[in-house]
Amino acid sequence: MDLVSELQKIVGRRHVLQGDAETRRFRLGIRYGGGAVLAVVQPGSLVEMWRVLQGCHRAGTVIICQAANTGLTGGSTPVAEGYDRPVVLINTLR
Repeated sequence: MDLVSELQKIVGRRHVLQGDAETRRFRLGIRYGGGAVLAVVQPGSLVEMWRVLQGCHRAGTVIICQAANTGLTGGSTPVAEGYDRPVVLINTLR
């Protein structure tokens, strides 16, 4: 099973966002950010978060956890230079 399908089974299809238009507000911060992501995942519980993290770890992805996405520190959005593997951004506001 591919990772996106696994994530959709964990949190529901509508809480796994893909593509530039759907993920833009999560990928871009006010001051920093702008890189690509495989998906933005919005877990609705601690158990879902745990299962998402397990799936991402098994798949070997970069994991970025994000709360309010102010972009003030630059740690919650992907960088434009890119990564050596796919990025999954987990937004925790749901």
